[in-house]
Amino acid sequence: MLLGTLWENKYNIDVSDPISDEFYNYYRQVARTNTLIYEEVFAPVPTDCVRRIDQIDEYMRRPKLKDVDSQNAQEKLNCIRGLVVEYPIYFLDEENYQPSYLTPEGT
Repeated sequence: MLLGTLWENKYNIDVSDPISDEFYNYYRQVARTNTLIYEEVFAPVPTDCVRRIDQIDEYMRRPKLKDVDSQNAQEKLNCIRGLVVEYPIYFLDEENYQPSYLTPEGT
């Protein structure tokens, strides 16, 4: 179910060896595709599309496909395979999290 191969495996991916290159590449490709679909349809946060706090409002204001064209959104969601998505490791990665020197934590 994780990769959409519980009942059918139309891509003939060998899921019996989860450390094989073939499985890993398939896993990453499915995760990437699912992530792109979710970002287009729902614009979720956190996401790698937002690197700084000042970008969050702009990202949230952009039109979501689910609100603009619900039929097309449903068609895209039908392309989701399994439950896997990419973890947003670059979310707010350009932010400076170091406390100010004027605070007790910064000294």
